Amino acid sequence: MFNAEHLHIETSYCLIEPSASLAGVRTLAETHRYVIVIQDDAFVVASDEMHYFAALEAGRAIADCIRELNWKSSRTENLERLAESNGSWERPVIIRDAANELKGIVTAESFIHFIAAEYKRIASYLSVLSETVNDAVTAVDHEGRVILWNSEAERVYAIKKEDIIGRKIGDHFEKDAVMLHTILDEGRTVRQVYHQPTPSKHVLINASPILEGNQVRGGIATEKDITRIVHLNEELYSSVLLRIEQERPFSSIVGMGPFFKRSIKAAQKFAQTNTPVLLKGESGSGKEMLAQAIHYGGGTAKSSAAFLALRGYAGRASGT
Repeated sequence: MFNAEHLHIETSYCLIEPSASLAGVRTLAETHRYVIVIQDDAFVVASDEMHYFAALEAGRAIADCIRELNWKSSRTENLERLAESNGSWERPVIIRDAANELKGIVTAESFIHFIAAEYKRIASYLSVLSETVNDAVTAVDHEGRVILWNSEAERVYAIKKEDIIGRKIGDHFEKDAVMLHTILDEGRTVRQVYHQPTPSKHVLINASPILEGNQVRGGIATEKDITRIVHLNEELYSSVLLRIEQERPFSSIVGMGPFFKRSIKAAQKFAQTNTPVLLKGESGSGKEMLAQAIHYGGGTAKSSAAFLALRGYAGRASGT
């Protein structure tokens, strides 16, 4: 939403009738920074622009003088819609409020200063937000150049901000291994997708395109580092491989109680998908066997689909 709190609106102006004499306008221009003449169109003359009228007769109507000099008209805008307008800034813009009351004048210079200040403010919010989350955060422009790389991304990929900001992300990663390239190419959003951007890193990624109209102008991604969990999962798989009957994996798990039955039912459903599953439970609660059952319960092997955590609630399974 457009916030004009810091936009400088010039209120030192006076309204002039089209029939007012040039001499009278010159006098008013000595005490006001702008004079506004409204006829069929609106015209704004700054006090430091009065020298353009020096060669004209003092008794002539200001409307005639404006016409003779081919003075360019000014557009009139509602303050709340000013930032959305694509109108010309060649002349100062006359501002009216929602009730169509005249509020003042905005020059191109003051609007540029305002936009620059707004950019800095928004950039500060984005920077703080990216450093507040626990995930690696990356943002790229439409050419794949990195414009945001937070501290967690530095830790996960061992690449300093100064070494990647402003450079194409493909300079550090293979194109096929960068999900943001897919976002830029296809313009689609992904959620909680398992991804391996480098041979030694495993992440769960959320990524979205940055759209301007129907055009993709960039993309932003958050990545949760699950490398340690994947490695733990692989170690546990190798240690309990023979404990599950691969043909009928869930028949090898024996237990009682409503929590157990709900966990088995949920695990059987997840076994038919490629969705990563996080199993929580105390040591000895059967996480390893349930992970193996999920692994073999689908039609094909689900490599790294079940991730194990050694904390939480015994005997309960939850998908993430």
